[in-house]
Amino acid sequence: FTKLLKARALFQVPLSNDVLGSETYDQFHVDQNEPFRDHEVLLYYVNDFDGLTVISDTVYNKDIPLDDKLHNFSVIEKVQGKQGRLLNFDGRIYHTATQPRINNKCIININII
Repeated sequence: FTKLLKARALFQVPLSNDVLGSETYDQFHVDQNEPFRDHEVLLYYVNDFDGLTVISDTVYNKDIPLDDKLHNFSVIEKVQGKQGRLLNFDGRIYHTATQPRINNKCIININII
């Protein structure tokens, strides 16, 4: 890579079904303020946890604004949180996660070009 755009650590504690309700996925999103810019997302899973990273079939297009609450994203891949795993994907692809219900979740999210 030639440039580090953003790096952050994320930590989540398990939430009960009472808090989560029936919502399966968090909100679909892209990580960058300029998602039309070609970039890669690297997700490093620090620990095993019961949540998933969910990758959609939709690529961000600045000429076609999406309201992701109304858009029906199709899921093309689900990746289990597993210690030591490194997931790499096109940063323009909408993605989301499921909340942990049993284990703490810790990931490092890095955006690069």
